Order: sequence, then C-alpha cells, then structure tokens
Amino acid sequence: MLVAGLTGSSGAGKGVVASLFLKYGVKSIDTDLVYREITYPASPCLNELVSAFSPSILLPDGNLDRRKLASIVFSDKDKLDVLNGIAHRHILAETEKRLAALEKIGCRIALVDAPVLFESGFDKKCDVVVCVVAKRDARLRRIVERDGITRKAAEERLRNMQKNSFYTQKSDFVIKNDGSLDELEERVKETFSALDSLAESKAARGKLK
Repeated sequence: MLVAGLTGSSGAGKGVVASLFLKYGVKSIDTDLVYREITYPASPCLNELVSAFSPSILLPDGNLDRRKLASIVFSDKDKLDVLNGIAHRHILAETEKRLAALEKIGCRIALVDAPVLFESGFDKKCDVVVCVVAKRDARLRRIVERDGITRKAAEERLRNMQKNSFYTQKSDFVIKNDGSLDELEERVKETFSALDSLAESKAARGKLK
C-alpha cells in the first residue's frame, strides 16, 4: 500500500482535499481525530499526560480538558515539547495500526492527514507527502467561518504556524487551494493520477521480491 502524508497549515483545506480523494477510493486517517480517540478516560495516553501535567487537566468526568491543557502548554515551549513528545508517540502507534488494517482489506493508497507531519517525524513513515497550501487571507477567512472565532483570534493562530514555504519545500506534491472547488477537484484528480501510478509501481516491486 502506498502511504501518502497529507499536511498543510490550518485553513488550507486538508479536510476538503481528503474528502475529494475519497471519491477515488482513497481513505484517510485524520491524526487530530486519532488523538481525540486515544485520550479517553484512563487510556495509556491520557494517563501519561496526567503524570506529566497533573490531574488538573481532567474534567470531572475523567475526560481530557483540552482547553486547560492548551492554556498550560501554548505559553511554554518546554511544556509544549513534553505534550508533543507524548501525544505524537501514541498517535504514531495508533496510526500505524490503522494503516495496517487498511492494507489488510486491500487499500492501494492511504492518506495520513497530519498538520504536524514533519514536526512529529511521521513523514519518514510515508512514501510521499502531499501538502495543501492557500494564501493567508483565504486561510483566515476559512478559520473564522469554520471555528466561529474572530479574525484577530484567527490571525493569532496563524502567527504560530509554519509558512507555506515550509510545506512546499518538503513535499512531493503541492495542491494549491486558492480558487474554486472545481479547480481544487482538478488538482486533486491530477495528484491522484500520480499517486495511483506510484502505487502501481510499488505493488509491482513487491510482487518481484
């Protein structure tokens, strides 16, 4: 199975791109969703986070208080590094399990949707990387509409994120999402065609071994 990393800044449109790939039978694993699913009460990941940050990060029902944890780490780089070290390790392990399950049912291509693909080191587990980029104004507008926050809050969020060049310089394929949905669909179609050829080549090499 060909594993393609899918990454890009917030508001670039990774979710839309993943849904368009699904039209071609390409399933995706959303690592943000994986993180939410592996931090259930008393889970190994959550227990490790509690050990690192104290029980104050828990809600009364035992679930993770994401806002409280965010308030602790986003103003302290050292604490953010601790969080990432724990979370990325557990997310990687769970994502690898889900990739194995997709391969077992015959998927030829799978996407790993990861905003911090490079920072987490998961790009090394991928055969290729696809990034989605968009102009800053477009990303700001989408974040405001998607999350229901002010433009000022959206600008603050983007201020702490990587620039487009960070992604384009490290990726094998670049999908620009500044135009219409039709234009985006055409770019996804072109990228799928390239990935499909790579998947075929990888499968052929596997049969020769």
